[in-house]
Amino acid sequence: MFYFGLLKWAFSKFRQKFWLIPLAVLFWVILERIESIAPIGTLGTDMFFFTSLPFLQIALIAGFVGLQAAIIGLNASLALLIQKRNFFTAGSTVFFVLLLAGIYLWGQGRLREKNETPKKEIKLALIQHNLPMDPKWRRRHSKEIKSQYEALALQAAEKKPELIIFPLYTLQEDIYRSPEFFSELARQTKTYILAAAHVPKDPGSDTFGKNFTDTAILYSPEGSIAGEYRAVQRAPFRGKFEITEKEYKILDTPFGKVGILLCFEDTRPQVAKRAVKAGAQFLVALSNPGFFSTTHVPYYHLVLDQLRAIETNLWLARIVPNGYSAIVDSKGRIKQKSELNQEGILYGTLTVSS
Repeated sequence: MFYFGLLKWAFSKFRQKFWLIPLAVLFWVILERIESIAPIGTLGTDMFFFTSLPFLQIALIAGFVGLQAAIIGLNASLALLIQKRNFFTAGSTVFFVLLLAGIYLWGQGRLREKNETPKKEIKLALIQHNLPMDPKWRRRHSKEIKSQYEALALQAAEKKPELIIFPLYTLQEDIYRSPEFFSELARQTKTYILAAAHVPKDPGSDTFGKNFTDTAILYSPEGSIAGEYRAVQRAPFRGKFEITEKEYKILDTPFGKVGILLCFEDTRPQVAKRAVKAGAQFLVALSNPGFFSTTHVPYYHLVLDQLRAIETNLWLARIVPNGYSAIVDSKGRIKQKSELNQEGILYGTLTVSS
C-alpha cells in the first residue's frame, strides 16, 4: 500500500517520467529496510520473491534486497516502456534484463564451483519428534514427552553422532535450572546434546507463562552445561512476554563456533550477520512453526534458512519439531531434508568453516 502510494505520488509530481524507474527501485529498498525493523518485518518480503537457486546466490554480495531491486527495476521499466516508447525506456529495460541475466549466470557459475575439501566436518543427528503443540496437552503428558525424547536420543546414539540436536519445544521443566533430564541423556548417549525451550526469568515460574527467554543449551557427555544461548530477537508481537538479550553470544563448542538462530531469528538476515561477526563457523536454526504446519509457513521457513546460509556463506542445520528439518550447504543447497508432520531422525554431515 505504501509502496504503490509513493509511486502514484511520484507519477503525479514528475513531468519527466523516466525518474519513475530509479524511484521505483529506491522506494522499494527504503520501505524494505523500514519493514525489516518493524514487528511484522520478521515475516519477511523475501518469500514472495523466492525463485531459482542461481538467482538467490546474489544474496551473498548484495543481500536479497539486491535481487528484489533488480526485479522492481525491470517491472518499472516495462511499465514505462508500454506508455512511452523511447530510447531511455528501451535502454533501461535492456539494462535490467541484462542485469538479471548476469545475476543468474553468476549464480550458476557459483553453484558449479567445486567445494573445497572440508577441513572439518561434524556428524549430526537432528531429532524431529513431531509431538503436539497444544500447551494443555504438553502439561498433561510431560512423562510421555520425556520418554519419547529418551527413546529418540538413544536411537540416534546408535549412529554415533558427535552432536544430537533437539528442536525448540516448550517443556514443563526449566531445562536451565533443572538440567537433570538432558544431562542424564547426554551421559547415557555419551554425546553432546543441544536442546532449546522457553526458560522462565524467575526460578520456579511457569515455563508456559510470561517473562521467559528462548534459550538453547549445550549439554556435555559428562552431563554438565557446556554453553548457552539466549535469543536477541523476539517473535512478532510477543512484546514484554519474551525477554531478549542485547548482545549476541556465540556458542563455543568442541566442534567449532556455532551461531544459533532461535524461533523467528532465522527469518531476517540481521541475527545471522551478528553470528558471523561474532565468529560463527556454522549455523543452527531452532525454530518452531508447528502451529502453522497445515500452511506454507514450514516451507517458507526452510527457504529463508537457505537464504541465511547463502548470505553468511556458512552451512546450516535446521531442526524443527514437526518439519521441515534439514542440512543446508553454504550455497543454499539442501543436502538432507525430513518430511513434514512425521517423527524421525535426520542424520547428516555438516562442514565447519575454517
